[in-house]
Amino acid sequence: MKPSASTYLGLFLAALASVGLELILTRIFSVTSWYHFAFVAVSIAMFGITAGAVAMEFRAGRGGDDGDARLLRNVALAFGPGAVLAVGAAVAIPFHSPVTPKDIAILALTYLLETIPFFFCGALTSLVLRRHPRHAGSLYAVDLVGAAIGCALVIPLLDLLDGPSAALAMAAVAGLSALVLSAGEERARDRAGIVTAVIAVLVLVNARYHVARVYWDKWGNQDAAPAWERWNAFSRIRVQEWGTCQPVGWGMAPRMPKQPSVEQNYMDIDAGAATWMTRYTGNPAELEFLKWDITAVGHWLVPNARVLSLGVGGGRDLLTAVAFGQPSATGVEINGAILEADLDVYGRFTGPLDRLPGVRLVNDEARSWTARTSERFDLIVMSLTDTAAASSAGAYVLTENSLYTKEAIRLFHDHLTERGVLSITRWHPSEFPAEMWRLLALGAETLRDLGVADPRGHLLCVHRERPPGSAPPGCGTMLLSRAPLDPEAVRAWVARMEAMGFVVDLAPEHANDPRFERIAATGSAADLEREYGVDLSAPTDARPFYFHMLRLADVLSPLGKRPEVAESRANRVLGALLLVTLALAGTFILVPLIWLSRRGTEAFPRRGAWALFFIAIGVAFMLVEISQMQRLILFLGHPIYGLSVVLFGLLVSSGVGSFASGALARRERPPLALAFVPLLVLLAAFGLFAPGLLAANAGASTAVRIAVSLGCLAPIGFFMGFPFPLAMGIAGGRAGAPLAWFYGVNGAASVCASVISMILSLTFGISIAFWTGVAVYACAWACLAGARR
Repeated sequence: MKPSASTYLGLFLAALASVGLELILTRIFSVTSWYHFAFVAVSIAMFGITAGAVAMEFRAGRGGDDGDARLLRNVALAFGPGAVLAVGAAVAIPFHSPVTPKDIAILALTYLLETIPFFFCGALTSLVLRRHPRHAGSLYAVDLVGAAIGCALVIPLLDLLDGPSAALAMAAVAGLSALVLSAGEERARDRAGIVTAVIAVLVLVNARYHVARVYWDKWGNQDAAPAWERWNAFSRIRVQEWGTCQPVGWGMAPRMPKQPSVEQNYMDIDAGAATWMTRYTGNPAELEFLKWDITAVGHWLVPNARVLSLGVGGGRDLLTAVAFGQPSATGVEINGAILEADLDVYGRFTGPLDRLPGVRLVNDEARSWTARTSERFDLIVMSLTDTAAASSAGAYVLTENSLYTKEAIRLFHDHLTERGVLSITRWHPSEFPAEMWRLLALGAETLRDLGVADPRGHLLCVHRERPPGSAPPGCGTMLLSRAPLDPEAVRAWVARMEAMGFVVDLAPEHANDPRFERIAATGSAADLEREYGVDLSAPTDARPFYFHMLRLADVLSPLGKRPEVAESRANRVLGALLLVTLALAGTFILVPLIWLSRRGTEAFPRRGAWALFFIAIGVAFMLVEISQMQRLILFLGHPIYGLSVVLFGLLVSSGVGSFASGALARRERPPLALAFVPLLVLLAAFGLFAPGLLAANAGASTAVRIAVSLGCLAPIGFFMGFPFPLAMGIAGGRAGAPLAWFYGVNGAASVCASVISMILSLTFGISIAFWTGVAVYACAWACLAGARR
């Protein structure tokens, strides 16, 4: 039976709503929980879709074609309300770091509630494929293109609406899908119309009154209404107006004399990173306190400097340059909402920043802008800055970061003048300053790669001591100079630091901490790695996990000398999520699949070989997809770009490939080599040449980098779209083919592969995860050849 136009349109809208909701949930999860939990949205979506497909294998076919059509209308109708329920659960259930059984139970409940809309989407998709197996290629193509359009819509939608309202908008699109699929049945069409209208009203009401908003932040605290709030694809920005208070900062000098009160606002990014906005009316005395911050120590060493601040936040680093009388200061900020707060909403409060003498603001990604500019700077400052503006240690330990790799440090080094200094501030808890150890190892090893025989002559480390276990912990700053440091200037700087109450861990002529001295001398922290059971090696673009220091072999080992730190919490969250995912997948996917595999085996021979094929392509697709997300997050500068661009590029090209595979599938005995040989050749070429191509375009504009990314992904995506519909078409031509079961097996494998890909990348690097995917595609070819015999 040939699918109708309404079937194609309904499937398109369902796919659009599903992927759009998935990506928007990553934004909401970034506020309500740690950012690595946001990537679990991919697992949640795959689990729900797979469970829905498996459920349809039990229900479909009982009432003939009419029964399947009625079932299709019912699951489509439930998709929209299920999405509304998922949004409500995401914003209303408080997140707790899983420690007790109760915490894990709440986590499991949240996971289950979030899967509901994806369950109905998976049921809808599997029913459509079941009813039209001979048209799997064109249907799969429409499904993938709809999903790709959903990716593309997320960024502008989050510029228009807050996160919960944008998610509700996707629920309304799901309602439209039900309306289209019910076009032939009046009562079902009326019900779908009512549901869609109600959800559309919810979107409008929530956009105005914010009834569904984030009620609990990632710390488990009730999220109070701010003075100003702005969502976009990068983050949620909020401003609290504190009024007049004593000057505050993460690393104020212990011996700072009492300062006059200042007026400050508190800005937070995704409820984790924090920065301050300071009222400045042009009186330098208002900024005097900034000279006493640990983030300002580079200014004492490099006066009369052209300053580059990587990350603007509330403008504190730029105002510090003004306080020191530096002749120019350039701030590069990727997040337009932060600049909107600084310049438009609170412009009169901050100066505004862009009108202060010598200050310039740039809305761009820091690393690519630096690579593109021909300017050189006397002082480059990164104060608790990272790719996604998270200054809370542990929030991003399981994500890649483009600013803390050897390639990035070399880039910043190359943009220093001969007297230039790179200043990087990170957390320095007194009991375990692992971030500073790794930062120093990164700086020393990069200098050695640049031909510096004695890196210690180019390095300074200082920190602000705080009592063990205090919150927030102390901060430390590493200064890396392009030329050897002048001994007289260093002695004067050390004396000033000690007079301010800071602790100088490392200087060319002496060190207060022998551990820092050893790292600077050798460029390695191998002895500390053995002592504390952590990985302190210098991150690279191939393995860019600066904040992830727990090695796979040490995750379950006793702490030893390693205290309970934020990264332990991050790994605990991931471990709990993995257990929850495996338990739910086993209960709702594996057990039903085992039961189904024993039913009708004689009617469909070589069922096991077919299952292995669909498992293999599910694993291979996810390994390639997620590894390239990680690679392109570095290239594009932000996780949302990596997610949306990779998904869009692979889904569109795979959709086109899926459509093209129809001509191959219609042959009596389609030659499998025509599908797999080009795929494997292109994947190999991509793996060999794409890293160099990306490196060559690292300094291009965002639009050009997106175009380069899509150009790299399109050829491999085209042939990645062949295997699934080709196999579905071959299997669908045989009696008793369990197509929904195959769809479910493929989805279950994808759920597991999303975790496998992360483990491979963390342990061995992004490239290993990618090449593993290529090898699994080769195995899939062998499985399909065996299954078809």
